[in-house]
Amino acid sequence: MKVVFALIMLVTVTACSQATPPATPDVAASPAFTAGVPPATPAASDRSAGALGSGCAPSADALPDGAWFGYATRWDATGIDFDLACLYVGDAAIAQATARNDEFANDYYLVNDATTIRRLDVVANATAYRLSAAGGAALEGTTYADLAANPGEASASFCPGEQCAIWVFVNDGIVTEVMLQFFP
Repeated sequence: MKVVFALIMLVTVTACSQATPPATPDVAASPAFTAGVPPATPAASDRSAGALGSGCAPSADALPDGAWFGYATRWDATGIDFDLACLYVGDAAIAQATARNDEFANDYYLVNDATTIRRLDVVANATAYRLSAAGGAALEGTTYADLAANPGEASASFCPGEQCAIWVFVNDGIVTEVMLQFFP
């Protein structure tokens, strides 16, 4: 009888035990890096050397927490293949163009010297902002899953791809928000 009871208990424990799902990252309730309300292009930080957001030269292959500009070369439901770049505006843009003996035609200047494509994981409930169908710089809020499935009319021809300019907001090592960037 003890053998039968032990066998029944073993079968019950095995049947009730399920594989543990992957842990959800512990993203703070109020993340440090966000697009804001209303969403806006991040200002340059103290450590960004004049580039907007957190800059464009992190010392590691993985992006540290911050607001990062670059290009979404590929995306799917769980992540983004991200090409980090630099976005400068105003005097910083003029200085970058001058240092590179390049013409300065707009109030912004893009530098993309890096060749590293980073795979960034996106939290399941990430917020996203796509360019509005109304045109211009207007953004409309959605979820990252919706953006990945439908980048919207205003960016459908180039997102994802080498021309798909975006901001990623990394908190606790994972992307919590994605925002497309408008250029005139």
